[in-house]
Amino acid sequence: MYKSVPIILGLILLALTLCLPFLPISIVKNWISGINNIAYDQQLKIRLFKHATITSPIAIVDIDDQSIKSLGRWPWPRSLIGELISRIQQDGAAVIAVDFMLSEQEPNIANKVMQKLDQKKLLTLPLENTIKKIVPDFNEDNTLATILSQSDNVLGFSFLQMSEKNGQLPLPTLSLLTAKERNLNFLAAEGYLGTLPALQAAA
Repeated sequence: MYKSVPIILGLILLALTLCLPFLPISIVKNWISGINNIAYDQQLKIRLFKHATITSPIAIVDIDDQSIKSLGRWPWPRSLIGELISRIQQDGAAVIAVDFMLSEQEPNIANKVMQKLDQKKLLTLPLENTIKKIVPDFNEDNTLATILSQSDNVLGFSFLQMSEKNGQLPLPTLSLLTAKERNLNFLAAEGYLGTLPALQAAA
């Protein structure tokens, strides 16, 4: 059965090739683009399979299109990011480096519900008191901070050439104290985009 697969594919490609002169140019371009994408995917799979036995101290966990298609559009809720980090922790990672920004607080859905009810004049005092009791259960940042505190993590940050400063940076690994050290010609940044302080403290 498997031996006939290349023959069948070859016949299909031959038939498609013979039809090319009679097809609109847009369809031809889409067909060629699709073939290129399939060929590229197969090359990646072959390379990954070829090097599958090679071990590395570094593993890259990529949030790709398939991940977004399966789990929802980006940005993901902090609780979902926490689940991903927790899984990586369980797989034995010594240090986890996060290369996206976590500089802003994630809105609490319970607070958003209260605000919407209040706007529509539907928020009664008993209902408000009930929702306030569950507000901590929907604090996505606290959920992520708890998971981050269970392992060593490096969270994403960026230096800026403008004076804006937002979020918190990790503690420096070294300080340039002497005049000689300060003359090492490192780039000097006026500002930075750091991490939400609660998350940085937990990392």
